[in-house]
Formats: sequence, C-alpha cells, structure tokens
Amino acid sequence: SQAVAAFDNMDVRFLDPPAAPVSITEQFAKEDTMADWARPLASWQALGNRLYAYTLPAWGDYTLRMELEYFVGRTGTVDLCMADSVDGLPRAESLMQVSSQRDEQSITCGPAESVDGVSGKVQTTEKSPMLVLERRGGTLTARLDGKAFAWARVPDGIQAPWVALKLGGVGVNLNNVTLTSPNILDASFSGA
Repeated sequence: SQAVAAFDNMDVRFLDPPAAPVSITEQFAKEDTMADWARPLASWQALGNRLYAYTLPAWGDYTLRMELEYFVGRTGTVDLCMADSVDGLPRAESLMQVSSQRDEQSITCGPAESVDGVSGKVQTTEKSPMLVLERRGGTLTARLDGKAFAWARVPDGIQAPWVALKLGGVGVNLNNVTLTSPNILDASFSGA
C-alpha cells in the first residue's frame, strides 16, 4: 500500500540569519561634540505622546533589539507600530505589545487585539533582559533571552516600512534599542 499526502496553501521558507547588531565605534560614542548623533538614541525621533519613530524605513525583514532596563517589575507597555509614512505613525495601530506588571518578575508579549497571533508570558530574573522582535516576511516573533514566546501575523495590507515604539507607563532607554535589517546599511561610524 502507498501513503498519500495532500497539501493545500503550503509555504516553505528558509530564513536568512538576522543582521548583526549596530556597531558604533567607541571613540565617537564618548566624544562630547558627537554625543547627540553617535549613539543608538540618534536613530529614534520623538513624535510626541511617548511615540518614537526609527529614522530610516525598514523595508522587508528586520530585527529590533531592546534591553528592557527598569521594565520588569513595573506596570507598563511598549507597543510596536508600523505605518506607510512617518506622518501615519501617530495613528498607526499596534501590532505587538510587550507588558509587565508591578511586582511581577515576568514579561508578557502578544499581538494587538485586531491582529492574529499567539501571546506568551516569560518569567525572568534578569534585571535588564534582552527582548528581540523579528519581522520575517509576514510574521513578527518575540524572543526573550533567545527563546521565542509570542508571535503576530502582520496584516496583509501593511507594507509599512516605518517602525515606531509607543511607551505606556514605563521608560525604555533608546540608547539600548537597535534596529537592523539586511536592507539598511548604516555604516556612519563602523569604518572610522
């Protein structure tokens, strides 16, 4: 007897490894005259109402790394928003939300209400855990200290290259937030 298999709407993808984190030459980061633009903070633009936009369009896949310093154990949220233009970011819906609760040593992450996906909660004893949000095709995956624990499907109509973080109730040190992509080459200081 022969086994028969049928597949409908199957998609197989081989993911490229994520881009390396941004490298900023130490001498520039310490130079007073360059303090405002020789750090990761310079890659984020404040749009008001605790909304911060990445200053370059992130076409296609990207990796957002956030050190969640002073986040665990406090009540607050960080929302990842995407839009077709910088002007559209203040009105953009959240695709993924990261949250923590006062006096809990955990981080919860999941898709926004209008987005398909799976939420997850991770216990952590780290004071400043590293959260990674990766966009690969139409999927956003959340990893904490290297372990995937939540994902969201990017709605089909969103080709949005502009990325923003909306902070609610907590602060995130934007000097500890980097966005890398195979489609972005920001080598301002790496070759100096």
